[in-house]
Amino acid sequence: MASQARLFDQLFDPTVQELLREREITYRNLLTAYLKMQELARQNRELLASAGKPPSQSVHRTVFVPASAFARFYGNKSRQLIHLWAKNGVLKNVGFTIERDLTGHLSIGIPSTHEDYQKFLSWASKRQERLKRQIGK
Repeated sequence: MASQARLFDQLFDPTVQELLREREITYRNLLTAYLKMQELARQNRELLASAGKPPSQSVHRTVFVPASAFARFYGNKSRQLIHLWAKNGVLKNVGFTIERDLTGHLSIGIPSTHEDYQKFLSWASKRQERLKRQIGK
């Protein structure tokens, strides 16, 4: 009877190592979510700051947009194609800046000297208005 109880305990009681492993996984998931949230907040602050400046004050500014928005802006290209262009240097060759955030998401920087800079500023302003409406609800 005692051996059956011991066998039951060995089979069904979580060990300290298993509990620590679960705790570590939970902690990693929470940390990843927190870092993603912080990075999105940083990107939004940059977009809002860029959108709020008149063109004369933003001579050397860069607006960063997510690769997905960049892909939609240029004729509904696939994100995979944008990532391929970034990897092969195509986007850098035409004056864009490429950055990855802590979570691995790709952002494309449009310099103020680029012909589409004002269009992206307009996009950033519209995004700012949408965010304000969402926050106000």
